Amino acid sequence: MTKNKYNVDFFIEKFRQIPEDKWITKTYSDGEAKCALGHCGYGYHGKTTKMGKSLLNLFYENKLAVVEINDGLTKKFLQKTPKTRIMAALNFIKKKNSKKGLE
Repeated sequence: MTKNKYNVDFFIEKFRQIPEDKWITKTYSDGEAKCALGHCGYGYHGKTTKMGKSLLNLFYENKLAVVEINDGLTKKFLQKTPKTRIMAALNFIKKKNSKKGLE
């Protein structure tokens, strides 16, 4: 079985490079600005991608929801911007999985 290249470290590095002003809420894409899934090419006109599915699965496996965190609809991650909320969630996942030896 091959290891999925779209792991927590991949997403941390990918999203770290995207400027704050290129993040949005409540829609996948609005020109250059996108939500976390939109930055994975997911959702626009019903499109799905392996990268987007991997992000959804990563969050789901850790009992989190990408859209809720991106859009600020959860009380668990209270950062001010979609990027900082998603990055906080990814770092939470990384820390949690490293404690379990799953990283």
